[in-house]
Amino acid sequence: MELGVLFTALLVFARLGGLFLSMPVVSATGVPRHVAVFGPMILTVLILPLVEVTDALPTLGLTALALAGELLVGILMGSIVNAIFGAFALGCDVMSQQMGFAMATLFNPLQKTQQGAIATLSSLIAALMFLGTGIHMICIGVAVDSFSVVQPGQISDLFAGSTILMEAVATSIKLGVKLAGPVLILVWLVNIFVAILTKMAPRMNVYFSVGMILVNVAGLALLGISLPFLLTIHEDALLDATAKMGLVVGGI
Repeated sequence: MELGVLFTALLVFARLGGLFLSMPVVSATGVPRHVAVFGPMILTVLILPLVEVTDALPTLGLTALALAGELLVGILMGSIVNAIFGAFALGCDVMSQQMGFAMATLFNPLQKTQQGAIATLSSLIAALMFLGTGIHMICIGVAVDSFSVVQPGQISDLFAGSTILMEAVATSIKLGVKLAGPVLILVWLVNIFVAILTKMAPRMNVYFSVGMILVNVAGLALLGISLPFLLTIHEDALLDATAKMGLVVGGI
């Protein structure tokens, strides 16, 4: 029985550890690595009495395979939310490119890549929203509840989770374009206005004297005005992603 409890604890730790390794903000560059270790460890101690004990497998190979399966499930659950979380940075990066700020890039610790200053700052704002609204606790709650649906070591189909992740990536791209929509429309209207001015005054360098300044100022103003609404849309998408996390283990 003691061997079974230890084996169950390892499986629970693997699933929760995979979640912490891929969940937004927690897995960001700069976050102390012991958070991804001690967080799942503490949760494992707390919920282990509520989880049905799984009998230890007879061979080391089967044990390693079961641990890998639980780790992959946790990673898939966190990656679904992380994919949607990246939509905000994608949308703001598209905005910065259209507004002419793409040349100034910074390292985005949340996306672990070089992005424009606007996208990096927006990602940090989205991270504050993610933590402030408690979505990270919802993600952990869904992962904990998953043990009541599928016991540790009983995962039989990982392809269902892969399909959900691919759908989340596609949704993230569409959401990013949707979030960038207001600025894209504004830039399009400004370009039309500049084109009309160019026809009216062909000898005047309208694009550099009027167009670029107007795009920069109007784009930043529109982004500042629409930022609360964009965060609300992003929050709803993240909450929808947390609901889909449970589908990785068959639905909750």
